[in-house]
Amino acid sequence: MAMANSADRGGRSRGSFFRKLIGIRTVVGLAALVLAIVFIAENNQAIRIHFILFTTHTRLWVGFLVSLVLGALLGQAFFSFRKMRGRQSDKQASKNPVTPDPAGR
Repeated sequence: MAMANSADRGGRSRGSFFRKLIGIRTVVGLAALVLAIVFIAENNQAIRIHFILFTTHTRLWVGFLVSLVLGALLGQAFFSFRKMRGRQSDKQASKNPVTPDPAGR
């Protein structure tokens, strides 16, 4: 029975697929880590950052990181709001079904 399953997948077993996937994820993760370390090393100078209500002195990479996190949070909030609005309009549409015009217009 096991032979038929591996033959159906072109001779590849499920284990080799997951090992390959984990290997790719590991390589991509390590590459991202190396790039992050290089980014931090090259953007390590102290700067003054002016936010809306305050000013702070910090490293440049910290400012980039804070901006990235704030952007991600705002993006999540925006898409969650749109998803919630879509659900509300779907509920309203199901409560008020469109009836066909008897005149055919």
